[in-house]
Amino acid sequence: MPLELQHVDFADGDELALVAALGHVGNEYNKAVHPTRTYEEELAGSKERWPAVYGYEAWHTLKVVDSATGKAVATSRWILPPTYRKHLPALTGIPEGMELPPRKPPTTLDRDFLGRLGETLEPIQQKFLGEDNEILSLDFIVTLPEYRRQGAASLMLKWAANFADEHGLLSNMEVHGDVSSIFGKFGWEKKESAEVARGDGKMLTFTVLVRDPKRSGANSA
Repeated sequence: MPLELQHVDFADGDELALVAALGHVGNEYNKAVHPTRTYEEELAGSKERWPAVYGYEAWHTLKVVDSATGKAVATSRWILPPTYRKHLPALTGIPEGMELPPRKPPTTLDRDFLGRLGETLEPIQQKFLGEDNEILSLDFIVTLPEYRRQGAASLMLKWAANFADEHGLLSNMEVHGDVSSIFGKFGWEKKESAEVARGDGKMLTFTVLVRDPKRSGANSA
């Protein structure tokens, strides 16, 4: 089936919330970050927070659609320096007169786990990324189960690689569990892995991946 990468519109919020909630079912990292959150709570919360997410200047959301049906089948969120927002498509579809609210974190976060995760991974990130470089980071990427292994993730990773190359940005991600070869296909290299205990004591393995820009142009911020 033909898949197509698209930048998102404000009206996509409810559909992307559904894609994320369905795609996160059974995800061990998601359980660690939100140990008490139900599927219904994730779906409702994502819909509620969408206006703030869409307007947050440090985040850019992508979607992949089945071009035969127009159905969204995958989505990803990328973190980038706000000065690079000007190189992205303008926000669209915001209702007239609507003021986008400030971003608020979900109330279901396990902050103790996130603290341990940060303490473990930040030294690794600093080792390979430095402290002063501008970076494009993957926040999350998710595909509906029935559309996996059909190229949706590749479309989003290719966009990120091209954007990073065009603007001379380092790019990184922290991957839980087995590291798919798809990341290496687009230039992300495994650097170092570490284990972090989630709230119930189960150990989760995370791997830091880093990608150097493939073209040495001037920074375009």
